[in-house]
Amino acid sequence: MKLHDYLNREEVLQLELENLKKIGRKLGMGSAVKQAQAIKNCLKSDTFHLLIVGEFSRGKSTFVNALLGRKILPSSKNPTTAIISKIVYGEQPDYHIFYRDEAEPRRLSEAEFIKLTAPKEPDENDPASVQEYIRVQEELSKIDFAQITYPLPFCQNGVEVVDTPGTNDLNTVRLDITYGYLAQADAVVLLLSATQPLSASEAEFLRERILGNQIQDIFFVISRKDELDGPEQEQSVVDFMTENLRKILPKEISLKNRIFLVASRGALIYHINEQGGKLTMKQEMELPENFAETGFTAFEETLGNFLAEEKGMVRLRKHRREALSIIRTVQNDLSRNIAIAAHSADEIRVKAASLQGQF
Repeated sequence: MKLHDYLNREEVLQLELENLKKIGRKLGMGSAVKQAQAIKNCLKSDTFHLLIVGEFSRGKSTFVNALLGRKILPSSKNPTTAIISKIVYGEQPDYHIFYRDEAEPRRLSEAEFIKLTAPKEPDENDPASVQEYIRVQEELSKIDFAQITYPLPFCQNGVEVVDTPGTNDLNTVRLDITYGYLAQADAVVLLLSATQPLSASEAEFLRERILGNQIQDIFFVISRKDELDGPEQEQSVVDFMTENLRKILPKEISLKNRIFLVASRGALIYHINEQGGKLTMKQEMELPENFAETGFTAFEETLGNFLAEEKGMVRLRKHRREALSIIRTVQNDLSRNIAIAAHSADEIRVKAASLQGQF
């Protein structure tokens, strides 16, 4: 889309939102006014939010590390992501944490940042273990988010990559954080696993949380490609995912160039070796012959093109859908109020007729 066309469409949407606010005020619908203003505020921001979500054990942290080209986020089969991590563009790596009480952000070393993990569940029979768990949780609860500044090409031109806690995390605080950021997301990368096909909880999360937040630009990344037995099994996994995703997604959402099978661990090892890092014997055995076989080449090219060419239109489409949703809510409220008023008028007429004889 040409910049001139984009700006014209953005201006039209801003005017329509302002009209919606005026109507909301006249009708006494404060919620509609607030929602319309929230969309206007988002339009003023140049930041494009790309959210990375997935259940824990799906390889989410390893996937983000592979994107960054180095191991920064901790990875484990257990929940490790304790807080939101935002990755923004910068010439040099840098790490900061921002607090909920709006205290000054604190700069961290890479080693300090890596330690910001979700604490392990305590041994209930060990008072010291329980106290330490509570202490760490209290410290983490003070943090709003961590920010990683990194020279990641995707993040140029106002793109913010947001890594979230697992969507099946039993910690309700961390889960609510993820849900809150979904409401702000412009596009989503949903991590699935080749060895654990689309689960009922993942299907529900896609239906209720992603589509429910008016998000239609979704990249489905299937991790653990290197654990499959050759091209035939790889194609079988992709076909299975395609068939089942098609049952959930609306017809207008295309899956063309939206499903990717990747080997995140292999991609990360390749980057470490390429940068001259020392590999363990196990990592040397897992080192891919070339980067393309990890599946990241195709994914990065598609995501790069999407962010370079489509992100402006994506934001406008998303905010337009949100505005239409507000309008539908206002219309439904009006119809309900009119019906109530009409019913009340009928009751008054019946009452008046019953009293007519007395007059």
